[in-house]
Amino acid sequence: MAFRISHLPLRAATGAFILNVGLSHLSADDETAKGIHGMATDAYPIFQEMDPQGFLRLLATGEIALGAALMVPLIPSGLAGLGLGAFSGGLLGMYVKTPRMHEEGSLRPTQQGLALAKDSWMAGIATALVVDEVAVRLTRRARRARVKAEGARRELAASRARAAGTAAGARKATEASAWGAKKAATGARKATASAASATRRSTSLRRRLAPGSR
Repeated sequence: MAFRISHLPLRAATGAFILNVGLSHLSADDETAKGIHGMATDAYPIFQEMDPQGFLRLLATGEIALGAALMVPLIPSGLAGLGLGAFSGGLLGMYVKTPRMHEEGSLRPTQQGLALAKDSWMAGIATALVVDEVAVRLTRRARRARVKAEGARRELAASRARAAGTAAGARKATEASAWGAKKAATGARKATASAASATRRSTSLRRRLAPGSR
């Protein structure tokens, strides 16, 4: 996973917004801490035992870390998108689980839940970052597969060419061997014929020289 220039506007705007909210929460008063803690515990009872200021500091730390991660190009977009998706998912979960945030029997926000409903844009940005990163990874994987397949195809073609060359060489060697054998047979026949001719001449000469031949 890597950072892409096309992600810069989304990451910078979202990161700056979340970072500013986190810094504001660090300096929030007790009343603000109690209000945010009360909203969170209505949706997530697991936080009920936490001190409101402690909860707000924990929330602020997470927001600052996420905002910085979105704004720093060294953080891969897919990883930053996963963090943003978890954060926005928590906010939307709080919106859905708190009845006063939306109209009864509907997800349409009430005036009180309008602020949380607007955070759905962060979920959309998170989805875009992750999906785009996955698409890039799949494209790169497909490209590597094509390159590998092309290399295998070329290697197969080269192997076939070598095999064809070997077969051609074998045919030439066979033809040369056959030609040599034919030439040797021809030479043997000629030698046999010469020997037979010489034998006939010798026999004829002996007959002529024999005493009774005159």
